[in-house]
Amino acid sequence: MLNSTQQFSDAIKSAGLIPPDAIEADGAIHRFASNGKRGDDAGWYQLHSDGIPAGSFGCWRDGLTQTWRADVGRTLTPAEEAEHRAKVEAMRTQREADEARRKSEAKAKAKSIWQKATTAPEDHPYLTRKGIKANGAKLHNGALVIPLCADGEIHSLQFIGLDGAKHFLTDGRVKGCYFSIGNPKGAAALAIAEGFATGATIHETTGYPVAVAFNAGNVGTVAKAMRDKFPDLPMILCADDDYRTEGNPGLTKATEAARAVGGLLAVPDFGGNRPDGATDFNDMAQLCGKEAIASAIASAEQVAGTIHQASDTSAPANNSGGWPEPQPMTAKTEPEPYPVEALPDTVRAAVEEVVSFVKAPAPMVASSALAALSLAIQAHADAKRAEKLHGPVGLFLLTIADSGERKSTCDGFFTRSIRDYEEAEAEAAKPLLKNYRAELEAWEAKRGGIKELIRQNAKGGKSTQSAESDLRNLEHDKPEEPRVPRLILPMQRQKPLPMGWRRNGLQVA
Repeated sequence: MLNSTQQFSDAIKSAGLIPPDAIEADGAIHRFASNGKRGDDAGWYQLHSDGIPAGSFGCWRDGLTQTWRADVGRTLTPAEEAEHRAKVEAMRTQREADEARRKSEAKAKAKSIWQKATTAPEDHPYLTRKGIKANGAKLHNGALVIPLCADGEIHSLQFIGLDGAKHFLTDGRVKGCYFSIGNPKGAAALAIAEGFATGATIHETTGYPVAVAFNAGNVGTVAKAMRDKFPDLPMILCADDDYRTEGNPGLTKATEAARAVGGLLAVPDFGGNRPDGATDFNDMAQLCGKEAIASAIASAEQVAGTIHQASDTSAPANNSGGWPEPQPMTAKTEPEPYPVEALPDTVRAAVEEVVSFVKAPAPMVASSALAALSLAIQAHADAKRAEKLHGPVGLFLLTIADSGERKSTCDGFFTRSIRDYEEAEAEAAKPLLKNYRAELEAWEAKRGGIKELIRQNAKGGKSTQSAESDLRNLEHDKPEEPRVPRLILPMQRQKPLPMGWRRNGLQVA
């Protein structure tokens, strides 16, 4: 069996990160270059070697967080499982505290650098090469510096060197932050772009205010923040066309954001002679001229499957009148990572722990966890879904996976307490059930005797009125069966389901 350090390193590699050359199993948080580039420290890890080795790792750039436990070749004892859960929770608390501290320190440093930075000269080599103005950027040690803002505060900085090399302030917040170019007040539309040069090009060409999101993964978050801030302002998502990158993240994320906020989508068009490396609107401006940029933005279109409908989603500069082009009723959406971080802390810790030693996909584990929680609480609270419409806070969940994908195993971790409760209640109800069966047999005997008397009297021409009255009174005395809690019911399979499907949270084996 591999040693725990090697297992941990392999887990980091399996998650798509480049593990560090040396791993310290001291329980402390260590940073490393998750992309293998020298000087980068976006990756982090913690590893404990005491007891059953366990750890966690991730990358702040990608938003990745995973827990890990060594494979010891056997099932852990209850005490070991409890110890591991405590260890995972302690690591999470330590990691969150460390992250909050680092971001707070980075925020203070960003404000200090920004206050000391000077006005950027319009002849800065990067600005000249990109054909743009400074648009509020400053100068710090020869590099352009651009603030990353959210909620009216600077949280981090982006530095752009003379050669165009970019890097963010170490440990600074990026998610949800943006840089504003222009004033949205009274504007016909608000544009959202990835990079500073792209945003500056769009603003200078169209006059629209621009929110710079800094990377594709942040475009959706910034778009939603802008929609909340400007609910009625038309938005144009100006995509980078990363046609040479797998999955085309620039176009994919901009399309998703446009669909989510009811915005329009604009894509750069380089024609038939597109040079290598040309992906954004700044590249297009330098190759095709700024008039082409204005035309491309004016031709922005709504994407299929739009969720949010703004009050006016027509392109401000492309109002030709008449009926719009019909949109297809189906849309292909790219899968997104399961938002484990959105779960409550206790639930998330449990899901991450089960993922770490069952090696099942996080969405399947989370589905099992939510199904068990829903089952446990639905008898204790109702939700008001509409006027005069109340119902339990229950969920209907369907997990589709092949046989052997550990669906039942995942369910078992979260339903064990429910089954234990059912067994305990059933055991406690045994004496009551015995009494009930005896009382029911006696009642049925009395009922049978009265019915026989009615039959004989009717046959002999005698009155049945008194016996009928006795039968009516007896019906009110029928024993009631004790209620024994039964939360997990066996599947009724009148209509067979395909192998591996589950209905109402229970697997069809």
